[in-house]
Amino acid sequence: FLIPSGSGQAATTMPIMAPLADLVGIKRQIAVLVYHFGDGYSNMLWPTAGCVV
Repeated sequence: FLIPSGSGQAATTMPIMAPLADLVGIKRQIAVLVYHFGDGYSNMLWPTAGCVV
């Protein structure tokens, strides 16, 4: 199940991650920031990334 866009991935995963962040005691803003950093770093690993092409 692949979702190519970062905003599409966020739309599908943040409804799951936000309650998990609340459960662990992390602010939702921090959860979004962590998601954004993780998405950015993982984009460098894909062979179709702009910096690799």
